[in-house]
Order: sequence, then structure tokens, then C-alpha cells
Amino acid sequence: MKSGRSISFEVSWAGHQPADGREHGVDLLGTQAGLSLYPARLFRNGASGYETIQLAGIKPMYPEDRIHHFVSTVLENKRPMVTMDESLKVQQILDAIYASTTTGKEVRL
Repeated sequence: MKSGRSISFEVSWAGHQPADGREHGVDLLGTQAGLSLYPARLFRNGASGYETIQLAGIKPMYPEDRIHHFVSTVLENKRPMVTMDESLKVQQILDAIYASTTTGKEVRL
């Protein structure tokens, strides 16, 4: 970034996760604190030591029951949360990553 700070994003569809039943999540890690979403929790050093603060009111952007969402989208002719064009773009990016790994070269879309 212009300020000299850096941001690192890591995305994975399969990985080692806490065994707290969380299927989806976002984790933001900083030098002063960490934030985990779905469920929302703040991790930081407090006055009496390391503390975890449960945050309320933050809900996932996706439906809890994705199968039900898909079926109701089809039956009720609703716009899906993720369009076919968006899904296609993600697949193209994944294919480019695999092609880059195979060839050892940069692949551009």
C-alpha cells in the first residue's frame, strides 16, 4: 500500500479449521488484534490478559441452507446470490492457477 503497509489475503475452500462447527468464515489478523467472522469474535490483549469478545449482530452474507436457497431460486425465479457469470469467472481463475502451476509461468485472463 502507499503507506508501506502490506495486506495478505489467503483463500481456501479446504483447510484445517477450528473444530467449533464453523463451516464458513473470514479471519482478519493484525498486530493489535484479530477478528473472526461467522460467528463474530474479537481476539486481543486486554487489561487482564488475552481476551475473546463475542460480537453480536453480524450475520453471514450467505444463506445458512444453500440447498434451500438454490431450490427456491429456481422455483421462484429469483436472482441467485452468485450468478453464472460470477461462477464462470471464478472457475476461469482456478483453471489459470492450475495452468500456471503446470507450466511454471504466469497465466493472464
